Amino acid sequence: MIDIHKLRKDPEDLKKRLALRDKTLPELIDKVLSLDEEKRRVQSQAEELRSRRNSLSREIGSLKRSGGDTKALEEEVKEIKEKLDRLEGDRERLEGELQALLLSIPNPPHPSVPPGEDEEDNVEVRRWGEPEEFPFEPKPHYEIGERLGILDFERGVKL
Repeated sequence: MIDIHKLRKDPEDLKKRLALRDKTLPELIDKVLSLDEEKRRVQSQAEELRSRRNSLSREIGSLKRSGGDTKALEEEVKEIKEKLDRLEGDRERLEGELQALLLSIPNPPHPSVPPGEDEEDNVEVRRWGEPEEFPFEPKPHYEIGERLGILDFERGVKL
């Protein structure tokens, strides 16, 4: 999975490298970044509300000790709690969407990988030895396994 911190740090490099794999992936990066920004905004709002609720709670405590009226403050704390519940639900939804998108992004190719459309564009880096030449047509491993009796595909399908 792509690290969100690296994605935030240099999204253009990641977009460029992922475009070598699939031309639609840079759009996905933009969507991830916007979801991340939205999630962080919701988290920030929730933190501010928690801070406000905590200060109100301290104020209510001191007013109760001194015998003051706390109904208005208690109502505000109740409203803050409802807003926090909604924000927490939004944050969880955004987090789920963000994780799903991050999981769908493939690893970017190494910077040394040359661009290409198919295997014809591959670059041979080195060759070791020569491919073995056989005086017969080599058979695939599954045919050899069936002939030797060590693979039984019909029985495997039934399982």
